[in-house]
Amino acid sequence: VLNTVDIDIICEPGRVIVGRFGCLVSKVEYIKQNEYKNFAILNTGMHHIMRPCLYKAHHNILAIDNSERKNVLYDVVGPICESSDVLGYKRILPELQQGDWLSVMDAGAYGFVMASQYNQHELPEEVVISGGDIIKV
Repeated sequence: VLNTVDIDIICEPGRVIVGRFGCLVSKVEYIKQNEYKNFAILNTGMHHIMRPCLYKAHHNILAIDNSERKNVLYDVVGPICESSDVLGYKRILPELQQGDWLSVMDAGAYGFVMASQYNQHELPEEVVISGGDIIKV
């Protein structure tokens, strides 16, 4: 015997729909090297995408420049002098230079909506690219 219950089930799929939609495009401000590590210091960080610093969430980080360069191992970090301002440890990327552009992937549900102006940094600009057109949000 099947009993029925008169209830409504409400589901918010949230990040299932928008989690992989969107990226955080950032500029390499500095390259710092010591005898143990290479650091790519970006113009974005934990103030624009919180997941990596909160619980070490993994976001793919891609170089936007497609030119042929040797691969180098980097820790990709933000500009805030906090030990948790890390976007990715041990990332293999083409040899980076100041002014290069990187894309932090899968930022849709976690980027702008959680961004802050911590330490007086500006919020990131939000745009939509549709059919080759760039639309400011």
